[in-house]
Amino acid sequence: MSIYSIYATKRSGHHAFIEWLCSGLSGNWVYFNNCKIYDGEIRYAVIESDFNLPGLEKNKPGLLSEALHTIGPDVEHLILSYENVDYENCCRCFFQEKQFRKHFGDQFRIVFLRDFFNSYASLFSWFERYKKEEAPVKALDEFKKCWGGLVSLYLKSGDDGFNSDGAKLVLPSFNEFSFEDNYRAGLAKKLNILNSDVNKELSLFGGGGNTFFDDKKNYTPSQEKLESRWKLVLDKEKFFDSIDEATLFNARSFAYFLNRPELFDIPERELSKKSGVDSESST
Repeated sequence: MSIYSIYATKRSGHHAFIEWLCSGLSGNWVYFNNCKIYDGEIRYAVIESDFNLPGLEKNKPGLLSEALHTIGPDVEHLILSYENVDYENCCRCFFQEKQFRKHFGDQFRIVFLRDFFNSYASLFSWFERYKKEEAPVKALDEFKKCWGGLVSLYLKSGDDGFNSDGAKLVLPSFNEFSFEDNYRAGLAKKLNILNSDVNKELSLFGGGGNTFFDDKKNYTPSQEKLESRWKLVLDKEKFFDSIDEATLFNARSFAYFLNRPELFDIPERELSKKSGVDSESST
């Protein structure tokens, strides 16, 4: 049984990655979406799989440990995704499933991150579009905390590697994965999967992905659009006011780590202009 654990923030595009991952697996798989830690146990929101799961309701939340007992050890690939959660805490909780450890084969911890300004703007816009309200401070703070924690893994590791328990740490980014064929080919090799195409039509499953899980959206977003989400919130004072210096430092470090300085420099320049205008108007 190979294990793929994906750690991301909301609005990172990681569901597109997960659908690509599933489409490249050989053998049956089960995917637990949006896992969270409650009272030291992992709970999931919904399940997807490429085979029938007697005794489990796919759209009903549940305990991971109970679902694993129902499924049994014969499934070939297990995929779990976590959004806006503490990375270390999730690692500790999952590997307490001792009764299944003897069945574990390759173990991958995949930290999937999107550049800060565009993922943060996407979250901000999502609340306005679907909730008809401004993004609450709690949601913004939760996002920044998780993004900062995950980006530290990139900056600390510098590259893929191995955790102390033998799990392989893989560090893809949305900005490279979505638009670079050669990058996906190399990533597929690291993950021991086939490199299937990324369908340009996005589904609504989990907020993103291709048509693998049906219910597709009716547009094809370009790289320019996906990397210009920050422009949609230029007039939102709360968006800029909520970005602190530590987050700016991490956002810059990540963009430069990707060799894509424009992902930080251009929106930060606009942020500086706006801050200057606000400062002048208040004097």
